Amino acid sequence: MNAEDCMNAEYSILESISDGVFTVDKDFRITYLNRSAEEMILVDREEAIGRFCCEVFRSNLCEGACALRRTLEQGKPIIDLSCFIIN
Repeated sequence: MNAEDCMNAEYSILESISDGVFTVDKDFRITYLNRSAEEMILVDREEAIGRFCCEVFRSNLCEGACALRRTLEQGKPIIDLSCFIIN
């Protein structure tokens, strides 16, 4: 299996799972949003990609307690943290 086949397989897996998955760049702009995430937040991925994740998700944690930022800064996962998407 070559690199392109691996990437296609990974993409297919991400698109088929029921968990919402998104990725961001170093500036916290959305670079990928899977189908389940689209359905959860009711935003098309074309609208979401390139925007700051806080603009799209509008979570109650975005402004002061961003879990994603904290995880990246500390290098540790955050487990069992509840948040709400305000859309």
